Amino acid sequence: MYNRKSIIGYIIVYLLLLVSFFVCNAKVFAGTLNDYNAYNVSIPDNGGSVNSDLLLSGAPSNATITKVKVYYEIRHTYPWDLDIWLTTYYGGSWHDYFLYHQGDLGSVDDIVETRDNIHAWDGASPNQTWYLVVRDRASGDIGYIDFFELWVEYESNSSPYTPTNADPYNGKTDVSINANLDWTCSDPDGDTVYYTVYFEKNDSSPDPTIKNNSTGSSANPGTLDYDSHYYWQVEADDHKGGVTWGPLWDFYTESNPNGNLNVQVNSWPGGVGRVVLYRGGSSWQSSIGSNGIAQFTNKAAASDYWYEVYYDGARGEEYWGDKTNVSIPSGGTATNSFSRFYPYAESFILKNHTTGQLINPGDSIELGTTVRAEVTVYNGLSGQAMDCYVQTIFDRSQTSPYDGQPISSTLSVPASDRRTFTTTYTPTIDGSYYKTLKVISQLGTGPYLTDGWAFNQAFAVNPLPENGQVIDVSFDNTSVIKDQINGFI
Repeated sequence: MYNRKSIIGYIIVYLLLLVSFFVCNAKVFAGTLNDYNAYNVSIPDNGGSVNSDLLLSGAPSNATITKVKVYYEIRHTYPWDLDIWLTTYYGGSWHDYFLYHQGDLGSVDDIVETRDNIHAWDGASPNQTWYLVVRDRASGDIGYIDFFELWVEYESNSSPYTPTNADPYNGKTDVSINANLDWTCSDPDGDTVYYTVYFEKNDSSPDPTIKNNSTGSSANPGTLDYDSHYYWQVEADDHKGGVTWGPLWDFYTESNPNGNLNVQVNSWPGGVGRVVLYRGGSSWQSSIGSNGIAQFTNKAAASDYWYEVYYDGARGEEYWGDKTNVSIPSGGTATNSFSRFYPYAESFILKNHTTGQLINPGDSIELGTTVRAEVTVYNGLSGQAMDCYVQTIFDRSQTSPYDGQPISSTLSVPASDRRTFTTTYTPTIDGSYYKTLKVISQLGTGPYLTDGWAFNQAFAVNPLPENGQVIDVSFDNTSVIKDQINGFI
């Protein structure tokens, strides 16, 4: 027996030189721990349990069991009496694997057995003390544990390398608000690496994630805020138990290159109004608030903006004026003050030019009636008279080209005073007409629009009768006889 055990011992020593190898296709280091115990351990008749033990060590700390194989020899005159099991202790408890319970075996002397592909401890560390345990549960027979040998196969996965080469690099300033996050990372076993990226503003313990358990060493945080401090951290996972955290990185975003503009409309009467801002071929519109301010935000810093101001009052929308060479600063807010242009029209009435009778909106007139427009213009400037003229526009479709657009004479409107301008227009086509006006003033080197109204209802022109015309005949200024002429008097 001892010669047999010596031979086995030499074989074991030889095998121990071959216990570790790489499984190339899986890129995971694999190995086997092996040892035996040839000391005899007596089994008391109908007594307590006894064991033969083996301490296995030397596997990497992150190694996990993939299978166990056992060879053992038990000398006993009546194996039917025996419970036989393998066990080891970890995680605060015993982990048993029964080979036989009492009654599983017959009465033939001795047990010599190899049991392979045991997976009771898969995933646990192979670095354990292992026990072959035997208990005799009946009286009349005795024996002993003669030999116990164990092979524990394992695989050892290497965790991914630590993520490095952060872009933006740690502490970087003036980072674009559209920047991506990039880094470098790989796995020593060649495993695919899955990343989770934690990212948060003004928090050095970032919790929200912008990339979750996915491949690719890049993440898109979306559009960031200007002038902000961001923190981020990468978790690398090979899905084989290996997890590596990168360092905490941070960066600062660029200052806002854009700016804001507040247009302050002076002496704002309340109600509805708007400001239209222009630059190049682009335009933006903002309503005027009850405080007289129209706000424009996040516009490119430049000094070549211009705007127009409109007020929507009882007469419809009026043009109040414009302003050129308006600047918006980088990273700040400019306030631009605007005062309504002078002179401007205060009233716009229509009369029958022949009779002087007032023509109200929607009134009907005969074709050929000459209409006189009377426009009262106010000059609110102090100490400065203004030369201007008025253009009245009459049209059925409210679109250019217009049916009529007579222009008044140029007159001087005294400072802080008013003046009435007149034009005349004779419609030549029947239909419903609308009216509007423009006040054109002499400013600097040329004429300048200082007021403009929206179209409003003016009058309706009746068509001529099909077979003649209508004439008025007066007698003693007391009656009017209307007679239709049909080719004779």
